[in-house]
Amino acid sequence: ITFRLRYLSYFRIFSGSTRSSKRPSEEMSAGPGFVGIKFCPECNNMLYPKEDKENRQLMYACRNCDHKQVSE
Repeated sequence: ITFRLRYLSYFRIFSGSTRSSKRPSEEMSAGPGFVGIKFCPECNNMLYPKEDKENRQLMYACRNCDHKQVSE
């Protein structure tokens, strides 16, 4: 019974049964939208956001090859 309740609550959350009254175009323009994923030019792994505390700027760093670049 607990599995069924868990499944039903999951289904309710992700099925879109709680629809908003806004049109899809209004919902899309409300937030920042798709930001995108940055990839390392050296090894093609994903770049992760990292703070440069000395210069107070956002950097993107590769966890594989230690490549870093300033956020645009």
